[in-house]
Amino acid sequence: MIFFPKTTQENDFLKAWIEKRIDGVRAGADAWCLGVWRNEKLAAVAAFTNYRTVDIEILFASDNPRWATKQTIAWILAFPFIQLKTQRCSAMVLKSNKRVRKLLEGVGFKLEGRHLHAAKNLETILSFGMTRAYYMERYGVMNGKEISPNAAAHA
Repeated sequence: MIFFPKTTQENDFLKAWIEKRIDGVRAGADAWCLGVWRNEKLAAVAAFTNYRTVDIEILFASDNPRWATKQTIAWILAFPFIQLKTQRCSAMVLKSNKRVRKLLEGVGFKLEGRHLHAAKNLETILSFGMTRAYYMERYGVMNGKEISPNAAAHA
């Protein structure tokens, strides 16, 4: 189940949860989060930040990778692509974080660049992106139904 916070306090709780799990990353004052619940426990959080109408950045954190079903990913990405109608979504990840890189590539993000010395200890950060057109091609229809803004808001 995806949890859409209804209050600033609920959103702040999700931001704190994600920031605790991603060392050195802050979601930002403008970030809006979505929580993923599995077995009555918060399993993952996606935070969207740095919205620029055509692009938005996403942060993912989880305690267990089992939350990442195709349908859950489709509903999470419906927020920027269907509700906000942004053209693309960007993600940054440490080069050493193979698990997150595999997740991003598995859900359809494409490697777009390398940022040398962009993290602690001069580590490289990799940038990934997904376009709205690719999202609609890959996820636009789930279980025979088109993903609409109304359905995405109530997932």
